[in-house]
Parts: sequence; structure tokens; C-alpha cells
Amino acid sequence: MSSETQAASSGQERDSEDLARFGYSQELKRSLGLFSSFAVAFSYISPSTGIFTLFALGLTTLGGVFIWTWPVVALGDLLPDRRADQEVRAGRGAGRGRRAAGGIGSRAVGMTALPA
Repeated sequence: MSSETQAASSGQERDSEDLARFGYSQELKRSLGLFSSFAVAFSYISPSTGIFTLFALGLTTLGGVFIWTWPVVALGDLLPDRRADQEVRAGRGAGRGRRAAGGIGSRAVGMTALPA
């Protein structure tokens, strides 16, 4: 066995021991039940339905001019992503979603961010 394999197995053993100390057994269930399957499908369908509905509303309300609002929306969407990317590249990204969002806007914006 190589030293890397031994280190990995000793790390897994320590993890198993830590879990056992808290009353858990190490297991990985790779099954998707009926509710989980519905939840995954719903999470994909809901945003796309909203996007298509709002696109239709904007197109019927503003007409062809509405097409030119998409670059503005895309820029507004990418700016927070750019900030988060800078945080991650600086090594401060793990578990710091609130802090990254707080740097974009006010303190209230940072409090509404979901934890990473």
C-alpha cells in the first residue's frame, strides 16, 4: 500500500470513530424516493416557468424594446457572482456567503443571503 492510500484509510477510520462516538454509523444512501424525485423536478420547473412567464409579460408589455433589458439583467446577475468569485479565489469563500453578500450592499442584504 502506498503512503497516500494508508493516509486516506486512516482518515476514514478516524471519521468512522468520530461518528460512532456521536452515535452514528458511516453510511451513504444513494436512493431517490418519491418525494425527493418530486422536489428535484419541482426545483427545475418552477424557475423556468417564472422566467418564461415574465419574458412573455415583458414582451407583451414593452414589445421588442424588452429584448434590450436582458443585458442589464444579465449584468445585474453577474455582479454578485463576480464578488463571490473574488472571495473564493482569495481563499475566503468557504462558508462566507453572508459576508460576500454583505459586501455588495447593505447589512440587510448580507443577512438575507443563504449560508454557503
